[in-house]
Amino acid sequence: MNRSKSVILLTLGRGVNALVNILFLPYMARALDYAEYATYGQVLLIVELAVILISVSSNQYLYVLLSNSKDYNKKDVIFNSVLLSIGLSFILVVFLFFGTSYISTGFDNKEIEGNLLIYSFCALPMLLSSTFNYVLFFFNRVKHALLIQLCFNIFKVMAIICAVQFFNSLELIFWFLLVIHFAVLVIYIKGFPVKFLSGKFNKPIMSQFLRYGYTLGMTMVLGTLIKRTDGLMVSVMLDPEDYAIYRMGAIEIPFLMMVFSSVITITLPTITKLYKKNDLVEIIRLKRKAISSSVLAIYPTLIFILIFAYPILTFYLGMKYYASIIIFILYNVVLFIRINDYRDILIAASKTKLIFIFDLLVFSLNIILNFVMISTYGIEGAVVASLISFFVLSLLLLVATTKTLEISFLKFFNMRLMMLTTILSVAISALNLWVYNIFEHVVLLPLLYAFFILLVYFLLFKIDGQIRSILISLRNNLKFGK
Repeated sequence: MNRSKSVILLTLGRGVNALVNILFLPYMARALDYAEYATYGQVLLIVELAVILISVSSNQYLYVLLSNSKDYNKKDVIFNSVLLSIGLSFILVVFLFFGTSYISTGFDNKEIEGNLLIYSFCALPMLLSSTFNYVLFFFNRVKHALLIQLCFNIFKVMAIICAVQFFNSLELIFWFLLVIHFAVLVIYIKGFPVKFLSGKFNKPIMSQFLRYGYTLGMTMVLGTLIKRTDGLMVSVMLDPEDYAIYRMGAIEIPFLMMVFSSVITITLPTITKLYKKNDLVEIIRLKRKAISSSVLAIYPTLIFILIFAYPILTFYLGMKYYASIIIFILYNVVLFIRINDYRDILIAASKTKLIFIFDLLVFSLNIILNFVMISTYGIEGAVVASLISFFVLSLLLLVATTKTLEISFLKFFNMRLMMLTTILSVAISALNLWVYNIFEHVVLLPLLYAFFILLVYFLLFKIDGQIRSILISLRNNLKFGK
């Protein structure tokens, strides 16, 4: 399967999984009370964050060793990666098992303890499934990996609904999830080529994983911690009810994030090749085009959703989580900045150490800001702290990138396009909001959005020939990956 088809399949797979989660969230908002939803969210946060932190480094280095087939047998690399995942999972299970009482005390939620004891055993299937998933993606078996992930999401939703609807039991949710995680692991093993599990223990390979894998992955670990700091600190500093409201609002608009992820997937390999050729002119052209495409794909819908956030969210989550709406608005303001991969050129220039330093500085800043802002402003302070931290990180990476290329940052951004798109989107959304306020019926929202998006793109298409060419290119790229 070529790269374009893989990107399309990956985007579609993520889209379907995102759709499953979008349809499921309103049920959770209505079926569980604040305390139950907070406990559910905190248990998942603890285990999933622990799994990510302990596995991301070794899994990232797995790609490096598999690519280096001249030095190591692929079977041995995969076998030793599986052994390492088993070992790490047992360490993690023991840590979580004996640390549950301390964790529940730290989060000031005693309901966590029993549920965390159950869910901690998911660490083994989660770690192994993650390793198998990386291997499948490396060997371009994207369809198989995405199908398993989709099945997991669907069965997870069915199990949770069953536990809540028929048994009214939060604890049973975690028992069901434990069974499903092990079932998914069995599916991975059954569908995994046997030849890749017939390797042998190799001390040099294991040493490579332990010595260099964690060095390589520390930047990713910091990136994960930066994203999760707000949720962790809200859990520790505020009540479970506050965490439930925060978690329900702190959701990025998934389909817009998929656009950003797809652009990165397509441009990163090309930029790496161009940097090796020292073709800076083409790098600037490609970056400018990618950012312009992201602006046109993201800004109009983002602005519409933020302006209509109150009617959309009250319909989606119900009045119970009315306080989550301001969190949602603030949390998604970051998407105005997230139109560019701020790391790609620095990665191509082998400046990963500089990225690590920036991540470490911003992680420290994020902790300080969250502590001060949560103490002063509560859950709203947490999201503002995260927004400031992401802006600072983006600015540091952008300045370092422009210094590396010895250009002005304005070379990357089509300011006219950004201003036109923003002004038109705000103006037409405001007009639609005026119409909506006359009738105040949620059924109008899809019709207003259709009118809005067609009018915005029509006007942009007519106003500027350069914008017209970008829109045509964007349409062609979204059409079967051409």
